[in-house]
Order: sequence, then C-alpha cells, then structure tokens
Amino acid sequence: MQNLGKSVADIVRENPNCNYFISASAGTGKTYTLTNYYMGILEYYEKENNPDIVDGILAVTFTNKAANEMKERIMNKVREKITSSSVSNLAYWKRVYSNMSRAVISTIDSFCRRVLIEQNIYAGVDPNFTIINDLKQLKIIDSASRQAMEIAFKVYEDLEIPLSPMLSSERRKRIEGYIKELKEIKDSIIDLFELVGDVWRVKGFVEDIVTNWRLELRQSNVSKLLLDVMKKAGNSFRVLRLISLIASELYEAETIDNFEYDFKGVLEKTIEVLNNNEEVRKYYQERFKYIIVDEFQDTNELQRMIFDFIHTDKNYIFYVGDRKQSIYRFRGADVSVFVKTMDEFEKRAKISPDKYRILSLQTNYRSHEFLVDYFNKVSRDSIFRNEIYDMLSNLNGFNSNKPISEISDDEAKLYLHEAFRLRYRDLYDKLWFLDEDISNAHIKKLESEVIPQIDFLNESISRVSYLSIVSLDEKVSPEDEANLVAMAIKNLVGKEITIFDKEKNDYVTRKVEYKDIAILSYKLAGIESIYRETFGKFNIPLYVVKGRGFYKRPEIRAVISALSVIQNPNNDYNFVEFFLTPFVESTDFSPSFDKFKILHKIVLNARKLRENGERISFFQSAKKLGKEDLPDYVSEMIELVQKYDELKYFLRPAEVLKGFINESYYLAKLSKFPNSVQRLKNVKKLLDQATEFNQQASTFSELIRLLSKVEELQETEASEVSEEDNVVKMMTVHASKGLEYNIVFLVNNNFNEMESDEVFFPSDDNGGRYIHIKRFIENYKDKFNINKDEYKKLKGELEAELIYDETEILRKIYVAITRAKEMLFVVTYNTNSSRGKRGKTAGQYLAHNEFKTITIDKKQIDEMVKSLSISEFSGEENKKLLDEEKIRKQIEDFSNIGYKRYISPTLLYNITDEKSDKELVNELEVDFEENMPLFEGQEKQDILKIFEKNQEKQKRSKSEVSLLLSSLLETSREVIEGKNIHRRLMSVQRYPDLLNLVERGELPEKILKADVIKYLFENSDKVISEWRIAKSVVIDGKKYTLFGVPDRVFFKDGKIYVVDFKSSYLKDGSEEVEKYKFQLQFYMYMLKDFGEIAGGYLVGARSGFVIRVERPGDDFIELLAKLIRNLEVI
Repeated sequence: MQNLGKSVADIVRENPNCNYFISASAGTGKTYTLTNYYMGILEYYEKENNPDIVDGILAVTFTNKAANEMKERIMNKVREKITSSSVSNLAYWKRVYSNMSRAVISTIDSFCRRVLIEQNIYAGVDPNFTIINDLKQLKIIDSASRQAMEIAFKVYEDLEIPLSPMLSSERRKRIEGYIKELKEIKDSIIDLFELVGDVWRVKGFVEDIVTNWRLELRQSNVSKLLLDVMKKAGNSFRVLRLISLIASELYEAETIDNFEYDFKGVLEKTIEVLNNNEEVRKYYQERFKYIIVDEFQDTNELQRMIFDFIHTDKNYIFYVGDRKQSIYRFRGADVSVFVKTMDEFEKRAKISPDKYRILSLQTNYRSHEFLVDYFNKVSRDSIFRNEIYDMLSNLNGFNSNKPISEISDDEAKLYLHEAFRLRYRDLYDKLWFLDEDISNAHIKKLESEVIPQIDFLNESISRVSYLSIVSLDEKVSPEDEANLVAMAIKNLVGKEITIFDKEKNDYVTRKVEYKDIAILSYKLAGIESIYRETFGKFNIPLYVVKGRGFYKRPEIRAVISALSVIQNPNNDYNFVEFFLTPFVESTDFSPSFDKFKILHKIVLNARKLRENGERISFFQSAKKLGKEDLPDYVSEMIELVQKYDELKYFLRPAEVLKGFINESYYLAKLSKFPNSVQRLKNVKKLLDQATEFNQQASTFSELIRLLSKVEELQETEASEVSEEDNVVKMMTVHASKGLEYNIVFLVNNNFNEMESDEVFFPSDDNGGRYIHIKRFIENYKDKFNINKDEYKKLKGELEAELIYDETEILRKIYVAITRAKEMLFVVTYNTNSSRGKRGKTAGQYLAHNEFKTITIDKKQIDEMVKSLSISEFSGEENKKLLDEEKIRKQIEDFSNIGYKRYISPTLLYNITDEKSDKELVNELEVDFEENMPLFEGQEKQDILKIFEKNQEKQKRSKSEVSLLLSSLLETSREVIEGKNIHRRLMSVQRYPDLLNLVERGELPEKILKADVIKYLFENSDKVISEWRIAKSVVIDGKKYTLFGVPDRVFFKDGKIYVVDFKSSYLKDGSEEVEKYKFQLQFYMYMLKDFGEIAGGYLVGARSGFVIRVERPGDDFIELLAKLIRNLEVI
C-alpha cells in the first residue's frame, strides 16, 4: 500500500481511469482526496470537450449533509477553474458548472429511490411512492407484530385463522405457507416463550427483525447443527423465524402494497430490480462510467450489492473509508464488507496493478502533532493491538477437560478468536493495527505554546489528560462526573490557548470559548438530563445534538401521564402518576398545598369504601370527596379528567391533548418551575406535533399505545440555542462522526463490549444466513446435554459476527478520541457496578504508560460544589427565565372552543363501533397494557405458567388461554379487519368506487347486496362522510352539547338520509342492534335542523344486511333527557 512519493490526491487526480481502494485514517483529508478524484475525471474529459460526463459520475455518501458538502466543494473547484486566468477551455467549465445542478451526488437511499422512480415499470411501483415516517412505521410494525403473535397462539390452540381479505393473493399464499409450517412444530411455539422468558421480549425480537432484517430473514434458516444438538432451541428459532416472516408480510401489506416504503424497503426493491432485470442493470452499468463511494466502512452487504451490480470491467469504482471508524453496526453497517473488499482489491492489484490500486491517506490535517502522536501510540499499543486480550493468553487455549457448565466467557472468547484467525487470517489481521494506520501530523508543535490549565487540579495538564474520579468511601455517580466536567469547562473558558487556525494557516493564541468544546459519550441515555441540569446550575450554555431526551423530559412525561389517566382514570397507577405531576398544582403554588397528604386522604377513603364492599378506584374516591374535602384546584382537575374521559370518544386525539393542556392551565403552572422557558418550549413542540398524532392514531387508545412506544424514536428537545451559537455541544460518539472540535471531553466511559440478547443473522458457509440470538448458547448451555466439541462447533458458526461485534467498541473509542484538534480530556470514575466484570472500559483500553492519569477525590468535588456560590452562576439566568414578559409570551391559548358537557350515543349507551374507541373496557378492570408489568415482577411468571407444556401442571382450559391472549394482544383480527373495512368505506365517494374496492378484494363482496347504497349514491345532491355534528340542548337548566359522527349523510330529493356501516353481524331485535338504532336516531335528531329527515339505514359491511331505522319522534328529546339524568346520577 505504497503512495510512491506523490500525495494520494495527486495520484487519483492524474489517473482517474483506475479502480481505487483508499484507507483514510481520521483527519487525513478524505473529502479533499475525493474532490480531487472528481476534478481529475472532469479534467480528463476536458480533452474530449465532453461536459456531459457529469451525468456519468455516481457519487454516494451516507448522510445528506455529507452529500451537500461534497457537491459544494466540487462546485467551488469548478468555479475556481472558471475564474482562473490560465483555464484553456472556459466554455467547457461553464457547461460543467451548469451540468453540476443535475450531478448524481446523493445518499445511497436517495440513489435507490431514483432507480425505482426511473425504473418504475420494471419495479412495479407507483413513481409517486412515499417514504414512510418513523412514527407511522412504529405503529404499523407494532400492529403487524401483535397480529403475527396472535396467529401463532391460534395455531397452538387449534383455532381457525381467517386472514384479512385485503391481503394480496401472493402475500396470502406465503402467510398460509408459514402457518402450515407453524402447525408442524406447534408445541415449539410455547418452547420459544419458555426459553426467552418473556412474551414482550419475543415481540421485541419480532419488531427488531421487521424493522432491520427483513431481507436477511428471507435468506435465513435455522442452523442444522443447532437443530441436531439443541433441538428444542432450534425449533424455537424456527417459530421465531416464522412469526417474523408473517409479521413482515403484514407490515409490507400495509406499506409496500400501498406504495409506502421505509429505507430498508427501498434498498431491497432496488436490489430486486437490478438483480432480476439485465436490461436495467446494463443501463446503469453503461450510464455511470465512474462510481465513487464515500464512507465505505459504513456500508453493509446489501448496499455493496448495489455497487457490484453497477460496476464492471468497463467502468471504474472508487472506494474510500476507514475500517477503524466503522461504528454503525447497530443500524446494519458491517465492517467485514470493508475488510473483505480491501482483501479482494489486494488480490486484484497483484494481477492487474494498472487497473486496481490500494492507497492510504497518512497525513493528519486536523489535530495538533501532540494529539496525532497520541492517536498513533494508543492505536498501536492499546486500542488495536491484536494481543489486547492479555487475560486470554494465559488461559492456554480451550480447556477440553472442563465440564461444559464450567466453560468461562473468557475461554469461549479465546476459542472464537483462535477459530476466526485460523479460518480468515487476512480478514482477522485487518481488524487490528496495520502499518498504514500510522499518521503524520501536518500541524507541527511550536517551541512555545499556551495550554490552559485547570486551577483546581493538583497537577499540570497537557494537550491530552486523563482525569479519574476516585472514592474509597462511597460510590461515584454520573452527577459527580458532570460536576467535574462543568467546573473544568468553567475554568477553561476565558483562558488563552494556542491553536492552529486553518483559515489563516497559522497558529493563533486566543481565549477559549464555549463553542470550542464538545462532550462525547458512548450514549446519552442516563446522563443527558444530568448534564442539562448540572450545566444549567453552572450557567453553561449546552446544546445536545440528536438527543433522545424529548419524550423523557418531566414536562413531557407529565403530559403523557395525563393522557393515560384520561384513557383509564380508574387505573390506580395512572391516577397516582398523574396526581404527582405539575397538572395537579395551584397556579400560585399555595404553601398550604401538600399533595402527598391529599393523596393519602384519597387512598384512605378508597380503602375504607373497599372494606365496605364497594369496588372503587382512587379516582372515584377523589370524586366522592369532592370540593368539600379537597382543595379547589384538586377537585377541579378531577372534574377536568372526568370531562375529557367522556370527550375522548368524540374528539380527535390532538383536540383532547390541546384542550386538556389549555383548560388545566398547565403552561401557567410550568412557568413557576426552574428552567421554565425550556419546559414551555418543549410542551409547545409536543403540541406542534399533534397533527401527526391525528394522522397516526384514529382513536384515543391508539394514541396512548403510540406514545408508550414513541420514546424509541429519536426526537430532540426544543431549544433556545442553536448548534451555531457559542455553546458547549454534547453528543454521542456516533453523532460526532466526521466532526471536529478544539477541545473534547470523553465522558460516561464505564462501558464495555457486553452484548445484549438481541437477534442477529450471521452468515453461513453457503452464502445464506442463520437466525440467532446473541449469547443464547452461553446462557442456555447448562440446560442442554451437549458436549464440548458440540459447543465449540456451535460457537464456530457465530464466530465472525461475534468478533465483528466485539471489536466495534475499539472503533468507537478511536472515533471518539480523534475528534479532538487541540486538547482531549478522558474522564473516568470507579464504580461498584457489576457492569465492569466482563470486558474493559474505554479508559482501560486507552491506558498507556506515556500518559498518566490525574486523580480527583469525590470529596474534593463535593466541597468545591458546596463552596461555590451557585447564585453567582445562575442568578442572571434565573432572572431571565423568570422574566414575566418572556413567560407570558410562552403561555398561549391552544384551544379552539370552550367545551360544555358533551353527550353522545356512545356515552349514553356504551356503544362500541368503528368510530368510537375499539378498546372500550370496564374501567374498573385493568386492560392488557396496564396488566402487563412495567418492571419485572410476578405477573410475568404468571403469564409464563399458562404456557407450560406440561398440561398436568398447567391445569388451565383453552378458554382461559384465549382470555389471556385477548388481554395480551392489541386487538383481535376481527376488530382490525373491521377498522380497515370501515376506513375503506369512508374513502368511497361514488358508487363505482365501491365496486372497484370490491373487485380488488379490499371490501367484502356481500356489501353489494345492500341495494340502498347504490340508490342513495345515485343522483344525490351532496354526500358527507363522517360529519362531525353538534347541537346544543338545555335540560333541567343545564346546557349540554350533543355530539356525533354519522358515517354517511345523503342529501337526496330534498331529504336527508343517514347511513351507518357496522362490521359486526347485524341481527334485528338484538340488544346490540337496538343500541345502533338509538345511535342513528340520535344523529337524525341533530340533523333535523338541516332539513327533512327521510330516515336512516344500518348496513352490515360484511353481510350486506340492511335495517331501516325510522326518524325519531317528537318525544325523542324526553328520552334523551331521561338518559342524561341517569348519567348525571351515575
């Protein structure tokens, strides 16, 4: 890998017609080299006067930001050509500049989308297909996974499994095939849950597979060795695979079949099109003469396939990346793709050195020479030293004399390394330190430099400092670390530092600013809020980049808690959680108010009533106490919850959210808390997202389920500061990739390579995949009678994937330290946690005898924090936050109308239909979501007991199992199908639309038996779907608002007809149908102000059965008054 004297940038610019594989260590000018290669292509075709070569260059990178920066750099270089006095072909470069507007410089996702749009005929997609957003994807995956699990349970119970008529014939056939396979291993369905130990963990596995591994899943099988050696485990994996395949089909039926794709789906579809259509493949091979792939270490096998399809002997490919910076394995990136391609290039370069070249970038233009020397030393001697597992070398190999139960993790790890090295020696060696990883510093040391010192440390610091918090008496916490970092930053800012200014191309000495500093952490979970609070206390401006803290902020959690109590106020857990939020506060924070005493009073009252035989919740207890026994603001909140408990069935979720926040004066209450402006902005951001909630959750219960999972999405907080302001930036190591900062603090370093029990798909020897769960063999080796040789073989099947996973932590550490340009602080602290028992912490991996550690006693930190006058730091900020005008502007009225008491037929008759809440339950009972434990507990074990294979121990009937399943799963298939039918019916605007949906199999054919639908659609003056109508009435001097949503209102021949579709099977005279008739008469009563009512019809959507409902008589108001009075009594 020699560069032969010339710079790599010069080599690729002078010789563009060659295939290149370039290794680029951190800060070595990767983008500069790539830009030079692109310019070399343009300069080569200047000789042919072919500016259209721009259309023949495909440049792919992995973020939109990087793609935009790449394009901007190239265009700047072209502009320089145009303005240069020495340019020989000005017209050529002007046309090139013009053509750059259509240059294909994009992310891999955008390129795949381009292919599908251009080849939509071959792909069989609508060219206007959309990319599904994260929230909608989360909802559909949740639903598909639950339905797939329900199918599996029905297989176990020998129940009929009717599939939705909305499925395409191909998907139906595949699902039926998977069901048939499930039936063949029916008993293993329960084995899966026994081995995994948790129903919800199985569902989590399925969701992960559907989200990230669909193509690999289809290529996968269960290891034959695993089936032979651990048959029960092997068959359990077969069940997991089949459930996941069913869930994938259901997910794609809702997305791809409706021309909605996630990025994984776009990639898979592109591969399918290129693989199956030689004409399409040849088109792109001929179209793109040059293929440039940036950040190649972040690719996976599927993405590599795209490039392989396009690259031939007649065009050129340019790979650039750094295997040491491959850190996105969690989202599919695979370092093995990089090292295997590197290995392939080495072999080809030996055969055709004029066509294939391997080069390395070895001059670091980013960091100070002291840091570059540090990176070299710790990379060679610590991070990427292939004897890094010193403890393993003393084990003398895999001890074959030990019983299988005594094989340690270290011995198993040693075996993996030995086996992998023997099998893939070249690939294994490339995971560690190579000679070309040494970098030379472009920024040399000065004889005299100013390095700011931290006054409270007992020792002087250099450009690289290890700070370790120690304590012999008590545990060191993340709060201690945050205090140390905050005090260090406070101490550094304002002091002078000598830095290299790239714009001036020279050293300057200036004062340290907040924006010079970045804090990097392996992950933000668990520390983000700590750093926010600590930095706020010290008045240090902090900007968290891509934090996940939004939905976990107390003010947002309080809103979600309020929505939960509205969903089910009689759930005591929901009630107590809500009661302790700022919602239940006085706007003046009266000092006499003690929530815990009031809550205790409510609980004691409930306990007393329960002892007297009443089934009563804390919420009902509070209602009974009322205004006489509770403070006004408490009783008013109880009344407000009662009000929205009723309104939730008729208002859209966003309206409930906004209305409850407005009427509870929540924003005014938040303004009394510290850091109120930030809190208010966060709540306003949540309200801004309310429209999205309406789109994804048609009912209130769906919204609650969605919000219970929404924490999985990455959502940043609303912020008063931007990334461009003079602020300290905090981010994960992953988010820092490609960035650089003058001063870097590496924190939260007590992490290691401990694996989680997650699903993965290791490759087999035949090009396929195995479905497996990490650490499964280690965790369950004692439960199966396997010998040591079998154990070794089982581990051997997983060796490559486990090694790649294990070494990724090394690459994360390398990325973290190489973000620093001028100074690096590695902050560590000792902990009593058991987390460190396996593997090493980042601090240990960075240990080097040339770089000493400065220790700080926890007591010293505590004393400094106590001695500080916090008001000195926070007074100005507090004054700003409490500024009345600023807070007043934040507190806005988000409501649209002031609601009175709403009355609907659903409320009066407890009607459940497609428009009301599908999950209506007896609110004194706890629904399945609340019944499942939030934390590990006895309920989990109770669930597992139901699924014990031993029927004598189980002693439960199938009806009891069915009851459990109905409580476990979101909704039944029938309800989901009914909802889908109703949704499609509401899309019908003309009778031909109905015929079309039936012909396509999206609606039941029997609905056409309802001739009245055809009659009403023909020649109607107006047809209104789901008309949200309201009518005010006064009963006993009280004002009420009647509220309802009829499915269809037809204005025909001067009369009004009302139609409601029901997915349930209608039986005239049944109690259920009588309720539906009342519902229809309720709508007609409200509509009579709009014209003459002709009558109404109940239409069975599945059967086509029609029941005519007469318009209500003049005495209908008396019936309403009676029902309302009864409701008031209740």
